[in-house]
Amino acid sequence: MKKIIKLTTIALAIIFSKQLSAQDTLHLDFGATQTAPDKAIEDKIVAWGKTLKGKKQDINIVAYYHKGEFKKFAEQRVEEMFLSVNRKVRDLVNIKTQEALKGENYQRTRVDIIYWAEGSDPKTMADKKKVEEKATKDAEKKKKDEEEKLAKEAKDKEAKDKKGSSSTAKKDEKKDDKAKKEEKKVEKKDDRKDDKKEKVEKPKEEKKPALTKEEKDAAEAKKKEDKEREKKEKEEKAAKEKADKEAKKEQEKKEKEEKAAAEKAKKEQEKLDKQKK
Repeated sequence: MKKIIKLTTIALAIIFSKQLSAQDTLHLDFGATQTAPDKAIEDKIVAWGKTLKGKKQDINIVAYYHKGEFKKFAEQRVEEMFLSVNRKVRDLVNIKTQEALKGENYQRTRVDIIYWAEGSDPKTMADKKKVEEKATKDAEKKKKDEEEKLAKEAKDKEAKDKKGSSSTAKKDEKKDDKAKKEEKKVEKKDDRKDDKKEKVEKPKEEKKPALTKEEKDAAEAKKKEDKEREKKEKEEKAAKEKADKEAKKEQEKKEKEEKAAAEKAKKEQEKLDKQKK
């Protein structure tokens, strides 16, 4: 099962990386003070649209600026490119984001259209990957639960069989005891002093079969669970004792403060009474 999960994970990673590598960029270079696309840029957009062969793309429109004072020009280029793309290739694209970013010096008047096949953007692929990983984990958990259930059933059956064997052995022992008593009676009647008592072999106890790996794992899991529960109970008890201790301490502090306040008030009253006299 682990091998299958590992192979599945590798396959998903390969698919994921291939889909990410399908991302591409159309570079559009504007003039120094140019903010709206000219005919050459729009022709380039149209030509790019033809290369898509009708396959819809998700796109990000990114304009760059190399200094803060040029950011407003980059933002204007983004707005103009948004309008131009909608005019020229509206049916072929889904505009995901449009932003102005600080770039390198060579990107100062550049606008990039970053595009990839519809639905294969990093976020969508990451969400798909999470869903697939969850499905794999759920399948693994279900298999583990089934194995634990089978191990428990096997353990219960073994305990039942052992109990049955023990009961049969006790019955055999009782029969042997009765047979011995009968033999002694016969010996006394016949007066045979030199006859040796016959030894009755006790039935051998049935050997307990060795535990399987699943049973050992189940036993270890139970042991671990018991330890965790015991630890949790100790922690809860300690927390309760600490809380009780703090509450008691707080109560004592409050009582002391109230007592001190009462004594202070009493003294002040006595002082006032003396002044009145």
